Parts: sequence; C-alpha cells; structure tokens
Amino acid sequence: VGGLTDTICNLNWPVLDDIADEIVANSGGTQDVFPLTRVPNAGTIVVRVRPPGGGSSVTQPPTVWDYDPAQNAVVFLSQFPTTGSQVSIIYDL
Repeated sequence: VGGLTDTICNLNWPVLDDIADEIVANSGGTQDVFPLTRVPNAGTIVVRVRPPGGGSSVTQPPTVWDYDPAQNAVVFLSQFPTTGSQVSIIYDL
C-alpha cells in the first residue's frame, strides 16, 4: 500500500516537517509535480500561481519550486498550490 511513517517522539522537527509536506503533497489535495510539454532552458523558467476563484497571478520564488530534468517537470518544494489554483509555467526553449 505504501505510505510514510516516523515516531512522534522524534525530536528532529525538520524531518517531521518534511514528512508532513510529503503527506500533504501526496494526499490528493494538492499537486506538486507539473510536467512540461517541451524541454526548457532551465534558467528561463517562471512559475506563476493564480488562486482559485480568480485574482492576480503571483510569481513564485525559485525557493519554493525546482526544475527536475529527469521528469521534465516543475516540482513544488513548499507552498504547494491549493486545489483549484491555476499554475502557469513560462520558459524559453
């Protein structure tokens, strides 16, 4: 079935935070991997997120996402887009 486990007695809170982020990312409530249709010039990638229901798109800092060339995808590391958000990824080839 799979899953993640750790003891709540573990005082290594950064590890527990990582596990919590992983659970949220894989819970079906958010999407953290966004495959690209073409191979980008990685240095030109801009990621924008528009919240559900409209509003202005917000450019995401590179500290919250990474480009994974093995998957040819943008992967959110934190601040995952909420369900219903519109994610735009712009890049040069």
